[in-house]
Amino acid sequence: MFAMLHVIVDTNWLLLAFSALMFDLPRYTFSLLSWSLVGIFRNSRPGDRRVQAAVSVIIPTFNGGSGLAPTIASLRQQTLSPLEIIIVDDGSTDDTRAVANRARQDGLVDMVICHGTRCGRSAAINAAARFASGDLLFTIDADTVLERDAIARLAHAFNDPRVAGACGNIAIRNESASLWTGLQSVEYMMSISAGKSILDVVGAIACLSGACSMYRRDVFARQGGLDVGPGEDLEFSLRLRRLGYRVRFVPDAWAETDGPVAAVGLLRQRARWDRDALRIRSMMY
Repeated sequence: MFAMLHVIVDTNWLLLAFSALMFDLPRYTFSLLSWSLVGIFRNSRPGDRRVQAAVSVIIPTFNGGSGLAPTIASLRQQTLSPLEIIIVDDGSTDDTRAVANRARQDGLVDMVICHGTRCGRSAAINAAARFASGDLLFTIDADTVLERDAIARLAHAFNDPRVAGACGNIAIRNESASLWTGLQSVEYMMSISAGKSILDVVGAIACLSGACSMYRRDVFARQGGLDVGPGEDLEFSLRLRRLGYRVRFVPDAWAETDGPVAAVGLLRQRARWDRDALRIRSMMY
């Protein structure tokens, strides 16, 4: 990490700006133009929005007590009401367990699973999936809130029997908190909203976003759930595609999540993402 910071400090900023101008701007501009064309095409061909599926919601969380209540509130306001909501407290040391148990007592969630020690996000989701009874599993992070029709729009993608996984569109909720969250907001619009819309058209979605994804429960169970290593969302998405299933991106199923506020936190997040992607793509697939 310190080596990365030294590289950034020693970088020629004019060269960096020129590189961004030459490589990033054309790529993002192409994505935005293509996104506009896709939007026009889709709006001209409205589809059947009827959904006939029961959805089990899984919220894995580690020290996410502060964001748990807004997440639950957004789930209870969905136009397609979840069949059940399961919270997994993955060894938290804050008030997560108390917040989760209070929500269960108030009838807002159906089950709370508590791990004595931290086992990881994959293990938390896999544990909850064993108790889920819905046709579809919807996983959401504890710092994420949904628009009212997000679950219904995601579930609609599974009207196609070839689809085994789908993810929604994500925006940065705290974009005004710092310069870095503001930049992340623009980046998410370019890379997720625009980029994944194009990849979905050509059937090339490689990663279902961990913050907001839905799976067909029977396929999830047959595959033994998520891999217990890091980068589980990317690994499972590629595994589904290798097995011949379709993986979809639903651009009008919106969720908002918090991005890292400080530069160091952002660098750590991206270093982790890049390390996991390199390991999974080069060694596993």
